[in-house]
Amino acid sequence: MEQNDVFWEQNAFFRLLRRRYRVRIAICDDNPKLIKEVEPVLYKYANRHRLELAVDGYCSGEALLSSVDEYDIVFLDYQMGGLNGLETAKVIRSRNMLSKIVFLTDFPYFVYEAFKVDTFRFFPKPIYEADLFQVMDDYFAKYGNDYPLQLRCNREVVTLNTREIVLVRAKGKHCCLHLQDRKLECTQLMVAIESQLPRTHFFKVARDYIINFHYIDKYNKEYIFFKNGDKVPISRKYSNDFKDNYRRYTARKNA
Repeated sequence: MEQNDVFWEQNAFFRLLRRRYRVRIAICDDNPKLIKEVEPVLYKYANRHRLELAVDGYCSGEALLSSVDEYDIVFLDYQMGGLNGLETAKVIRSRNMLSKIVFLTDFPYFVYEAFKVDTFRFFPKPIYEADLFQVMDDYFAKYGNDYPLQLRCNREVVTLNTREIVLVRAKGKHCCLHLQDRKLECTQLMVAIESQLPRTHFFKVARDYIINFHYIDKYNKEYIFFKNGDKVPISRKYSNDFKDNYRRYTARKNA
């Protein structure tokens, strides 16, 4: 592999550190300038939404395919020297059915062929920040952003996935996690739990409550009702922000 093929080299320590990242993204384009432009926009999105991303850049389809890493999202230029984007995508799809492929192209006529590799989105060039943010919103709305957590519960460490959490309720210096079928007493402050939850669908609706948009059944001016039968009061302080954020969440989910 030539030195320029892999845009960022990772040493052994960084490769080990990256195992904790939630979402892995590859940008494959034979224009290094475009890679340098797209990468910081993705990290800006991550910082805004409290996400952990690992972004790698590749300057050819061959370089991307030679990597041992697997990616959740692949931004892929259609017209490249050597293997073009469509040929590269066919190999990616034969190896990994779960990767979401986003084509970067000035050639809309190849759209029909691209559907054969289960393309997630198309981007015309030049690429704008708002468009990148939209495709990331669409990805998380459709596929979620849940991941495992390790929590202290009395003298034990319990591992669960954020998708299991219906709501979090503060109880003094501790908190209680309401799951779909049980409750879990946690010996951590609610603020410590809040810092680990994805902002895409968890929201604080009162001083003592953080809720998961996924499980909302209905709400009125005073309460939010959940599919498992739980009910949570809405604080006036958070009411308007809750309605705005939940409206955006449902719009993305139904897009």
